[in-house]
Amino acid sequence: MRELGFDADEITYGSVISACAALRAPPHGRQVYSLALRKGFRANGYVRAGMIDLLTKNHRFDDALRVFRDVSCENVVCWNAIIAGAVRNGENQIALDLFRQLCRHGTFLPNSFTFPCVLTACAMLEDLETGKMVQGWIIKCGNYDVYINTSLSDLYAKCKGMEGAMKIFTRMCLRSVVSWTAMISGFLQLDDYISAVLLFKEMRSLGEEINTFTITSLLSASGRRGLTKTATQFHALIIKCEFDLDPAVGASLFNMYCKVGAVDSSGLILEEMERMRNPNNHAVVISLHAQANDAKRAVELFGSMLREGYAQNGYIEEALLMFHKMLKANFAVDSFSISSVVQAVTLTNRLDIGTQLQSYAMKVGLDSNAAVGSSLVAMYSKFGGINECVKAYDQIDAPDLIGWTTMIMSYARHGIGEEALKFFKLMKREKMRPDPVTFVGVLSACSHSGLVEEGYFHFDSMVKDYGIEPNYRHYACMVDLLGRSGRLKEAERFISNMPIKPNALVWETLLAACKLHGDIELGKLAAKKITECEPSDAGAYISLSNIYADMGQWGEVMNIRSSMKGAKVKKEPGWSAV
Repeated sequence: MRELGFDADEITYGSVISACAALRAPPHGRQVYSLALRKGFRANGYVRAGMIDLLTKNHRFDDALRVFRDVSCENVVCWNAIIAGAVRNGENQIALDLFRQLCRHGTFLPNSFTFPCVLTACAMLEDLETGKMVQGWIIKCGNYDVYINTSLSDLYAKCKGMEGAMKIFTRMCLRSVVSWTAMISGFLQLDDYISAVLLFKEMRSLGEEINTFTITSLLSASGRRGLTKTATQFHALIIKCEFDLDPAVGASLFNMYCKVGAVDSSGLILEEMERMRNPNNHAVVISLHAQANDAKRAVELFGSMLREGYAQNGYIEEALLMFHKMLKANFAVDSFSISSVVQAVTLTNRLDIGTQLQSYAMKVGLDSNAAVGSSLVAMYSKFGGINECVKAYDQIDAPDLIGWTTMIMSYARHGIGEEALKFFKLMKREKMRPDPVTFVGVLSACSHSGLVEEGYFHFDSMVKDYGIEPNYRHYACMVDLLGRSGRLKEAERFISNMPIKPNALVWETLLAACKLHGDIELGKLAAKKITECEPSDAGAYISLSNIYADMGQWGEVMNIRSSMKGAKVKKEPGWSAV
């Protein structure tokens, strides 16, 4: 056009700059904008709106704001561009401030392009109050369309106001797939899985098309709830709709099978992704990289399989192999992946692998991370000495509650109750609020060191000072504390006064104390209570049998063995790893 000598007007320049924005081509856009300025279109709203669009799409919001404020706007297009750009760059509060300025300006009224952006900002900030004010403007302008209604329902859904969201949704004459998905996501956010699935079924029955975001949201929810059967039904629908080729859906399927513990199925998903993306069957590292189109996504998939697929489900060898693949691929391993592998190694007796992992964590500077450091403390607590635990803990820059609790547990495991309680006092001085697990460690420390009065004090403090209701583990710790100290009758009274019905764990703890001190009568009572809770539990019979054996009452031993046969209780044979 320019070569032929035609003069371009401001709308042409604005359109060409917008085209550069769509192509993510800032240099060309700046050239066109400079030419428009030379032509005297500096104050034109369409030209500046195009430049604002270009800058915000390339994450240069501050520059876009300067362009916007360069001269006063002559129409609402510029306002819409900067508000939309603020939302696009996560500057949601600035978007709302700009909207308020537009309303105070008085010269221009917001329109159907303004409202969806402002409502999106309110939704991201979960600011329902401001959203209702915007809704008032919409009613005043009488400007409802499918985009505004969808944004309104999404706002109410994100702010957990599903009743208001449903009112808007049901009165919509036209509904897009985004509208349906917003409602489904709102129900899932409230953990109302049934309503979400029913809405999805209604959506399907009306012939509405589904998109990948709809299906991935439901897959994620199915995985969190452990609904394997429902998840496989969604998998079948994915194949039917040919969404299985989509990388995001493949990743969601993989994560879902990991969460429900179906590690073999998650491995098959990876193989299928590799087969479709990599016909030559190259290494899984390459296929994941290709399927994700970037290394960051591949790292996420690897980390997900390592943590949720292998490590958390007890596949120790597979977790280590996956970690090795990540290192060979030169991927930046995150702290959660290292922590998960350390936790997996803790389940074995391979301290040598654990120390290698610690060396790697030190090499990449992650040994000071709270998650990694806490995992290392737990590992050394099981296999090493308390000095190694202290050294690992001291490397942590900012210990979190898990780190403090793990260290208290370590002192308790090594029978150093006084140090555990000192550490607990230090934790409270640091304004770290203990949780139920922390108190399990504190009570366990008292138990291992025979600190009965201190145990009672902390048990009462847990309820009085922190409002934590004791669970079975806390009661079992107190019974263990009294039992180890030989106060068996007191332990029995403690159990009788429990506000909840004692479970097998509590009675097993008492039975172990009876064996330690040779109290046959109380041991018989504890064993009877255990078999009432868990009739097929052979442990109670064996423990009581051992008590009689220690007392030399072999006739009673034979009677217990006979009663086990009569109750069809089988003792698992012992085995050794040596």
